[in-house]
Amino acid sequence: MPLTEIDSYQFDGFVLEPERNQLSRDGERVQLTNKAFQLLTVLVRQAGETVEKERIYEELWADSFVEDANLTQQIYKLRKTLGPSPSGEPYIETVARTGYRFRASVTVIRRPEPAAGVAEDENVLGVHQASVSSSPITQPYISAAEDSSTNGSPERGTPGYRRLVVSGVFVITLLVTLMIGVYLGRARTNASLDPDPANRSLAVLPFRTIGDDAGDESLGLGMADAVITQLGKLREVPVRPTSAVFQYTDHPPENSPAAGRELGVNTVLEGSIQRDQDRIRVSVRLLNVADGGTLWADTYDENYGNIFAVQDSISAKVARALEVRLTQADSARLTDHSTNNTDAYQAYLLGVYFENFRDQPHLEQAVEYFQKAIDLDPNYARAYAQQGDTFNLLGYYNFRDPAEMRKKAAEVIAKALELDDRLPEGYVAMAYVHLITAGEVATAKQLLEKAIEISPYNANAHVRYGWVLLNLKDLKGAEEQMRLAQSYDPLSSINNAALSQVLAFEGNFAEAINYGEKAAALTPTSYNYQLILADIYFAAGRQQEAIDVVSSITKVESPDRLRALGLLAYFQAKLGDRKAAVQTSGELKKVANERPIVLNDLVAASYALGEREEGLRYLAELHNRRINVNIRLNYYPSWEDVRKDPRALALGTG
Repeated sequence: MPLTEIDSYQFDGFVLEPERNQLSRDGERVQLTNKAFQLLTVLVRQAGETVEKERIYEELWADSFVEDANLTQQIYKLRKTLGPSPSGEPYIETVARTGYRFRASVTVIRRPEPAAGVAEDENVLGVHQASVSSSPITQPYISAAEDSSTNGSPERGTPGYRRLVVSGVFVITLLVTLMIGVYLGRARTNASLDPDPANRSLAVLPFRTIGDDAGDESLGLGMADAVITQLGKLREVPVRPTSAVFQYTDHPPENSPAAGRELGVNTVLEGSIQRDQDRIRVSVRLLNVADGGTLWADTYDENYGNIFAVQDSISAKVARALEVRLTQADSARLTDHSTNNTDAYQAYLLGVYFENFRDQPHLEQAVEYFQKAIDLDPNYARAYAQQGDTFNLLGYYNFRDPAEMRKKAAEVIAKALELDDRLPEGYVAMAYVHLITAGEVATAKQLLEKAIEISPYNANAHVRYGWVLLNLKDLKGAEEQMRLAQSYDPLSSINNAALSQVLAFEGNFAEAINYGEKAAALTPTSYNYQLILADIYFAAGRQQEAIDVVSSITKVESPDRLRALGLLAYFQAKLGDRKAAVQTSGELKKVANERPIVLNDLVAASYALGEREEGLRYLAELHNRRINVNIRLNYYPSWEDVRKDPRALALGTG
């Protein structure tokens, strides 16, 4: 009997049945979101061929505007669900700047042609009746995410004032979360937005403080951070992190939709806070970025009263109002207010405020305020986690000794995770500690996968996961993760710089320089991003620009001056100015014992000078100090000479 319509596609024990919207493996059903199933079907139908991104957008999101990150995230989820193929490679291959290719050999199974004289509908029913009745689930599993989709005045005022302000933040945070939850749950009826919640994204701008609180930037940013944290627990839509909106704390945008476009979102929340003795008034508006229209707006007056009882009550209402499938654990998270101590929460908000400046004085202040929060509430898990990642930042920017900061960070982050094992910030922070420690990349990978599972739109988790994949020599996977991070927080210098570096490792210098220059422009006071850009300039053949950048940094008093000297020594050596390179390297050798970070630069400069034995000794010292050099050894352009030495390769991966 002739065969007509396709019944299923089979590969490596998997059976994909398009008409039943079902994927199974060795007879066991594999749970996929509806969108992921559709994407897999598109790829499997053209197995072995490149499916362009535009084709996928047309088939899956024809009537919607979506970010590239939506597709990248779906690909990431599919790869994780399918696992590796028998050959050990992922089933879905990324074709650079084009699309994706399904790699497995696929067998197509077709249904028999209807018998003459038998109605087609009857025949189809007969063919499928047994299979349908044997499976009570005939619709794809829909996930929760897809089914619904500069200085403040910290010491001013009395303790009563602080409790009042913080209590107001608690109340209004929960009210705002409730309102957004109701909106997100019911937004399908609003024709002005994409009906699929997975395609929506949100930015919460720092709230304006008016009245007696005007000018208290920490209160406005704290309000935004609290709302961002609450909404992040719901896993509903991508919410821009606090670091993304921090720039608007001291310099509010001319209009919120413009800020939304800059942040790459389609909805934006703006608000204001006013205190009047024992009451707080908040006005909020949720705006559609596309046309600036108000999706909803309201004004609320609240007495701070018994704030924690109010928080629990409103959080419960959020869970009931949202049309999503929340687990019992998710519902419990909505009623978790982290601390019962309002003074501790006030200290925490100030820590968040100062941490986002990313310079040494403010990071030091952030550590102090997080410590104050911990002293006031020794069980405040989020304060431990944030303090730990602040230690990470102090080491990352070379403001303090990286080894000392790594040790301090590990201690407090471990305490955070002991107190709350569902805290994504804790896993992200701890992963960094393991990532920069030689031989502990596998642990970092596990921690970041846990963080992404809990908080899939966490930009920090994705960018650090990208570095993990680089350590594992998965350059394409790293690029995907860096692009996700950059799309979830497009105004982050860290994310733009990370993406620029990965693109440079791939030899895509034009795009790498574009993102590198963006990173440097976003944080012009940071020499770190200028140094990253200089390294890319040199690799791309723009040597004089690279030398100009690093030479200017060597003339300033900054922790980054040593890194600038290291790059300059390498540049001088590669350009044949041996005398200058030896002299510059000599400055680094004087401080190598107390600042072991310069050993990385001494390795590169020594090999560029042809001093391989000396370079190998520096590499051995890095190995002894358990400093991870795998990414430099595998990818950094400045380590190209090091990679030619088999002894260096063996030592670096040993």
